[in-house]
Amino acid sequence: MDPPSTNEDHLREESQGRSIIALAVVAENAAMNAATKFYFRYYPQAFETMVFTEEEDARAWLNKQLSTHKGLAVVDGQGK
Repeated sequence: MDPPSTNEDHLREESQGRSIIALAVVAENAAMNAATKFYFRYYPQAFETMVFTEEEDARAWLNKQLSTHKGLAVVDGQGK
């Protein structure tokens, strides 16, 4: 992680344009997990964001988010 990169809201345009429904980030170590959570607290988004340590948990959460939006496909781990 590049510390200066945390000084900018990289998702501002997507958040304002509502082009993202939900974002799950998998940060497998404690330092990255904490830094990512801090980033999203400092730069809250207009879409749901969650940080996970396990990809399976992230997929399950994304599937739940997608299920609330009619007509959207479920993430199956195969790029579909």
